[in-house]
Amino acid sequence: MLITINGPIIKELDFNYKQGALRVGFQSNTSIGRFWRLYLRNVAGFLPHITDKGTFGGTWRVVLAENGDAVAKIGWEPMSVDQGFRAGENVVTINSCTCTDSVFSIGANTAEEILDKLAARIVDIQLILFRVTYSGPGVRPQILLSPCIAEKIANGGYSKDRMRQYLYERATFPAVRFERLRPEIGSLCDAVNRGRLPKYYCESTDPNRLVPLLVSPNDFMITVEVK
Repeated sequence: MLITINGPIIKELDFNYKQGALRVGFQSNTSIGRFWRLYLRNVAGFLPHITDKGTFGGTWRVVLAENGDAVAKIGWEPMSVDQGFRAGENVVTINSCTCTDSVFSIGANTAEEILDKLAARIVDIQLILFRVTYSGPGVRPQILLSPCIAEKIANGGYSKDRMRQYLYERATFPAVRFERLRPEIGSLCDAVNRGRLPKYYCESTDPNRLVPLLVSPNDFMITVEVK
């Protein structure tokens, strides 16, 4: 799980929201992250070798606090507002974290080049999880941006909504790529016919047709972090 904090409580409780995000050594970030793990173990009964079936241990031990100052300077809204809350409210977001990766913008001179790198990498690391779209809302990638990268994207004319739409249109994959990855669950058209996927996943039977990784652009969660 990854816990993300928004609102005035970040400064009131002295969360680290600058350099060193997701690193131990800051009391508020670490203590609450540790509490969550203890709660899962001692209250929810999430016990290794019994109910916790993870093969490798990779629990997040710290809380991520969004850099509200950087978000405001850019002219965007914080992630909590994207999810329907009012600006200035204290909001805690708990997101299932199945894997992480870093995307470097080296050689990307425009906002579009940065976003293209993001879209391609998101598909590579999230495609195996596309299966969950069959039984629910699907994956919701959380993108952590440094303020300088977020500012570059914003200066390229991108609001968060436009950024999400751009990523949605480019985070696509050939249908056959997933069907070969998970042949046991059948084709995407089979899933459409069973009512498990929207109709646009089977607008043709061309195995190389491009289909979106996410059902909606709003499934991208954008967070501005370290300085």
